[in-house]
Amino acid sequence: MSMRKKGFIVGSTVALMMVLIGCVTNEKSESIDTGSEKNYSEPKLNLSFGTMPATDALPILVASQEGYFVDEGVTVDIQNFKSPKDRDMALRNGHLDGVSTDMIAFSTYRENEAKVRLTSASIGYFSLLSGDSTVTNLSELKGHSVSYFKNQAPHYFLDEAMKTVNLTSDDLEFKEAHNVTTRIELVQNKQVTATIVPDPFRAIGLKDGLTELAKSDDLDIKPNAFAFTEKTIQTNSEGIKAFYRAYNKGVDFIQNHDLDTYYAILEKELGYSKAIKESVEFPTYVYAEPVDQKQLEEAISWATNKGIFTKDWTFEELTSTVAFD
Repeated sequence: MSMRKKGFIVGSTVALMMVLIGCVTNEKSESIDTGSEKNYSEPKLNLSFGTMPATDALPILVASQEGYFVDEGVTVDIQNFKSPKDRDMALRNGHLDGVSTDMIAFSTYRENEAKVRLTSASIGYFSLLSGDSTVTNLSELKGHSVSYFKNQAPHYFLDEAMKTVNLTSDDLEFKEAHNVTTRIELVQNKQVTATIVPDPFRAIGLKDGLTELAKSDDLDIKPNAFAFTEKTIQTNSEGIKAFYRAYNKGVDFIQNHDLDTYYAILEKELGYSKAIKESVEFPTYVYAEPVDQKQLEEAISWATNKGIFTKDWTFEELTSTVAFD
């Protein structure tokens, strides 16, 4: 890897360090304030980046707390969304330069003429959890209700998981829920049989006695990715490079420190609790990597078959190597 360091700051003066950036959508996003008291000169580059409450955000949040973004000369306004719908709306409305997204959601951006490119793979997984004691495997899920957000990576994962038992998502009853917290609550309250969530909601569900029916990385389904707008790639490539150097330094920090060192970030920003601390499974964090062509081809093929994506495309047209040039 050619990238090295990374850094992030919520504000560049003492007066701004306690400010939370305002809402972008109806279901509000939160700009991250990690409480860093480091005093740096003002970076020259600026980016806004949308995250979700999932494990792929951790290196970014660590880079924020440790001041890695500002070390690299970039101010990053991190906006944490509870719903992919709100994240995508913020991106469409020009409020974000980049996002933590997935290849299926990305295909909807491009289908709707959004000028966005995938810039790297990201780390994370999805879990299919059942709250019905009579549904303990995928075959038994047939005809039951499942809560997820259509035309996003969880939908793709569900189809691929059901394919292993000669079924599809069409063999299930669909219950839409954009908000990840809402999905786990629907299962816990017996309003649906199953749902699809990332950690920490997977750990919360398992702690509460839910049964895991499938996990995306066990099926080699890895659709998570980071994306930036073409405008940002063209006009602020140095900001993107600085973002990734900071991200990689966040990975270094995670690899070289105990969980106790950064668990407070997970509690504050991603909804983790002390009760699930011992049961959480983290992915193996690695430096940012280019988009995997096979993963993208398979995801876009699924999106095309579902009628989500109808454009002609090439790998080069959908991706950018700006972070690795």
